Formats: sequence, structure tokens, C-alpha cells
Amino acid sequence: MQPFLIKPAYHAAIWGGQRMREALGMTVPFEKTGECWAVSAHPAGVGEVASGPMAGKKLDELFREHPEVLGGGGEFPILAKILDASDVLSVQVHPDDEYAARVEHTLGKREAWLIIDAPPGAELILGVKPGTDRETFRRAIEENRLEAYLLRRKVAPGDVLMIPPGTVHAIGRGILLYEIQQASDVVYRVYDWGRLENGKPRELHVDKALDVIDFDARPPEAAGVVLDEAGCQRRVAIAGEAFALEVLEISGRYRREGDSFFAFTCLGGEGHLVSGEERLLLEAGDSVFIPAGAGVWGLEGHLWGALVYLPDRAGLRAELMAKGASSEELGKVCGLEGGA
Repeated sequence: MQPFLIKPAYHAAIWGGQRMREALGMTVPFEKTGECWAVSAHPAGVGEVASGPMAGKKLDELFREHPEVLGGGGEFPILAKILDASDVLSVQVHPDDEYAARVEHTLGKREAWLIIDAPPGAELILGVKPGTDRETFRRAIEENRLEAYLLRRKVAPGDVLMIPPGTVHAIGRGILLYEIQQASDVVYRVYDWGRLENGKPRELHVDKALDVIDFDARPPEAAGVVLDEAGCQRRVAIAGEAFALEVLEISGRYRREGDSFFAFTCLGGEGHLVSGEERLLLEAGDSVFIPAGAGVWGLEGHLWGALVYLPDRAGLRAELMAKGASSEELGKVCGLEGGA
């Protein structure tokens, strides 16, 4: 099967806006567009094939009927989004696989963020202050004092951060980001800034959140390893057990192959995905799926974006070492040595 473009699913949100249109030139369907599910077979927002002979087919149907495009059987394991935080998101946390399977009968949710655009001084909430424990956290929620216990981190365009399960987090106002995550929609909200939706506060999930919060979680930035390859500056930022994330800056012709499927989302510029005789135009906001076993494929033009896939971590480590990456540099690839 040839690579194909994807028609995404969109979601409105109380915190959404028009940043995808303003910054990326995307056509968005809602006044407060919060999320573009750019690459998704999740039932809450299934994408469609948007090019080639299977155009119009839902991704979940395609993957069930043609499991070979994923490299085997099973559900499509990841979900890629673009998020517009025109207002701050709720303070929330996600469970790991064990808790999610036992309580929610689904996958847990580990995720990573690539900052596309952010105003000067933009901040995320990522973790809680040292010394905060379960009871202190609960009392702070009950007494509406939680903000005093949250750790804030300044971010800028190009930053990549891993958000392991159990990490208290929130995306700050004005940030536009790309998110790659496990294919799960489990969110435990603990604080929502006193907002009302349709005249009512949104539901909180304090007890479940307290079950899963890691009060010591303070994830570092995934600085990654930067490789200057033919036609591309390739930044390998994350290589965890659930997904790998690379940031590609294309200036010419770049060629790639591998055993995994790949999904690339263009976040700026313009170019083409090339595979055999296939040439697919890519503009900001477009995503393309490259099936497992597609052989050599390439990106051409002047564009940048996020590439995600399922990594062979041992093989990737060997590749990076062969290309001159030091042990210190390898340590900056989140998850490469295990645990992410």
C-alpha cells in the first residue's frame, strides 16, 4: 500500500481558539477549535484516508482490514494531535497502562509535546513543588489553593517535553503545540481555574487522580540528538516504549526507510512526500501515513514537522552511535535507555 494523506478530526474546547488558522493556515471548523486529531483511529475522533484509491475510508476500518500496514495485528497504538491553548487547559493527570487497564479498561496515556508556537514568557505546568504529598494536594484542591503547589516551566518554539503517566500538567495560555500520545482519551482533571461550561463547572476526578499522581515527577526537556543528514536536520528527541518522536527540518531531498509505519505532520513550509511514483503535496497542518514495509520514501522541499513511529530502541541506539552520537548525547533522547 502506498502512503496516503489523512483527513483529521477536530474537537471544540472551552480553551480553544483560532491559532491553527492564524499560525498554520489550517481551515478549522469551530470558533473555539481546541484539538486537531491529525493521525487517529481512536473512536472519539477517527481520521479518514484523504488520497489514493482508498480515499474516504476510516482509519480504524483500514487498519482492521489491512493490519500489515501497521506491521502486524492489533489496534493502532498512537494518536497525534495539534492543540490550540488560546486559554489555559485544566490541571490534569493521566494513568499508566496498569491502572488504566484495571479501572478504565483501556490504555494508559503517556504523551509528549513539541511546541510549535508560543508567546514570550509562555509557561506550562509540569509537576508539583517538592514536598507536596497526597494529603497536602487534596487539601489544596478542597481549599482552592492548588496553584501554590504547581511547578511552572517556561517554554519556547521547538522545545520537546515528555509527559509520563502520573505527571500533573497543564498547557499554558497562548501555546500551540503538537502532541503524540498513546491512543487513549483518559483524563483525570483536578483543577479548572473556576471556569464554567454551559453554566456549570466541568467534572473533576480527584480520587482517581490521587491514585495515579507521581508527586516526584519533574520531567526534563527532551533535548535529543541532532543529526545533519542529506537534505534534513534530524532531531531524535524521544524513543520510548510507546512511540518515537523526531523533529525534521527539510531543505532539499531527504530519504528514509524502516520496518515500522511512520506518520509525518507538516508544521510549517511546503513540500512533498515521495514514494515510488507517488508525490503527495504537504502544507502546514497536513499529515501523511507511511505504511510498514513501504520501503524507501522521502520528503522534498522546504518544510518542517514531526515524525512518529514505533522504535526499535536497540537498533536506533546503534544507528545514532554509528553516526557519531556520544553517550552524553544519547542520554538526551528521552526513553532511549528505557523507562519512558
